[in-house]
Amino acid sequence: MKNQKASEREIVNVGVDKIEVSEIVMLQATINYTIIYLNNGKQYLSAKTIKSYEDLCEKDSFLRIHRSYIINTEYLTDYSFVNSYVVLSNTIKASISRRCKNQFRMYYSQRKKRIETQRKSQFH
Repeated sequence: MKNQKASEREIVNVGVDKIEVSEIVMLQATINYTIIYLNNGKQYLSAKTIKSYEDLCEKDSFLRIHRSYIINTEYLTDYSFVNSYVVLSNTIKASISRRCKNQFRMYYSQRKKRIETQRKSQFH
């Protein structure tokens, strides 16, 4: 039974369309709707609030950086410490709230360390 729930989380239903969670780049809240950005450039408008998608944050690759944004960190390409925003694939930008800034900095530094250790292990 737990395996069925895990497989259901891998797919998000938006109207009649089914989207794989791994294809989601970012979720953006707009009033009582959510805009879902995909890695192929498509966007979907969902009638659900961003809170209903918050269970995605439980996955390692998703992070809530603002009241209005949940990002998939696998698509993170750049981060501006000065201006507090992230750049995702397809040049999508999202601002980081001041309350989430420290949490994101900790995540980002851990991510850099992981990448460096992976590179070192590949060469040795």
